[in-house]
Amino acid sequence: MALNRQSRDEGKNLMDRMNNLSLAISTIIIIVILFTSVLVISFLSARDLQRTAMATADQIGAVLIEPLYNVDDDQALRITEALLSSGRISEIFLESTASGILIDTRTGKSSPWVMPEIRIIEYRGIKLGRLEIYFNDSVLYDLIRGVVVALLAVVAAVIVANVL
Repeated sequence: MALNRQSRDEGKNLMDRMNNLSLAISTIIIIVILFTSVLVISFLSARDLQRTAMATADQIGAVLIEPLYNVDDDQALRITEALLSSGRISEIFLESTASGILIDTRTGKSSPWVMPEIRIIEYRGIKLGRLEIYFNDSVLYDLIRGVVVALLAVVAAVIVANVL
């Protein structure tokens, strides 16, 4: 009888260890998947942001041709200030060939995810100025934060399910 009880206790201990091992392995797998997912999503989102930044810089350069060509510095400044107030652009530098530096808000804190876009603004072979745009990557950080929170909720749910 004592031998039967001892073998039941050993069986129970073995089952407890197997459950703990299963919990640990599933948690590790989920954490690896979480980490990999965040890296992949971050990379793809940053690449998409960079493409958007390039297209935006091209559009802004095209919009600035007329005020720079007509040496309308006030209009060029209004355009760049509107861009800064949009929240998508964190820093901007605009230099007119005719008037010199019109705006320079560079702080040296460029985004590690989105490279600055630099454009030489020309019209019919005439260099009108130079534009540097530094984009805000807070959208990317918000996306990553949301993904991490969602994936951590999944990890917590799996751990709770395994414990129960």
